[in-house]
Amino acid sequence: MINLILVLSSGIMIGVIYQIIIVNIIKNNKNSRKIKQSNEVFNQIYDNIIVGDSKFKTRVVDSVYLTTKLPDYGKVDILYTLDTENISILKNNELILDSSLVDVKILDKLCYTIRYLYDKEIHDVVSIFGISISKSDFEKIFTVVSLDNSIKPLEKKTKEIILDIDVILDRINELGGEEFLTDIEKEFLKNYKL
Repeated sequence: MINLILVLSSGIMIGVIYQIIIVNIIKNNKNSRKIKQSNEVFNQIYDNIIVGDSKFKTRVVDSVYLTTKLPDYGKVDILYTLDTENISILKNNELILDSSLVDVKILDKLCYTIRYLYDKEIHDVVSIFGISISKSDFEKIFTVVSLDNSIKPLEKKTKEIILDIDVILDRINELGGEEFLTDIEKEFLKNYKL
């Protein structure tokens, strides 16, 4: 009887151990396929960038957006985060893949290539309150529609100076003479007609 219990419990333990081993093999096989697929996709992105089949979209803060076409996914966005050197692939604003499973050599090569080939666009930014925005996007956002409905870039306006004779005379009295006036105020006084 004891032998039968030992045989049954040994069989159960061996079955559990085999199941654990088989589950781990299946998991490792799935991870290997995911890693292989990620490496292939990121190599395809690298190839697209090298041959010019990618396009710079914009930069916002520390995120650079590129676009390219991949055989299995069609048109995708590439989100490259400058500070963490992380790359994500998005389709219709949904994450398809990220660089967490990609071989470090492939990722380093891709990050370097993006920085090198798109250096001008990456650094052509406008910084507002510490937030960097692509200069071209900033110019698109801040446009003015004129009366003839044409869109024109926001023009820098010069400050209009309004001079008042009473204010200038009060300044002369307060400061103690004309030598403390600005050149514009002196010119105004010289040309002023009563």
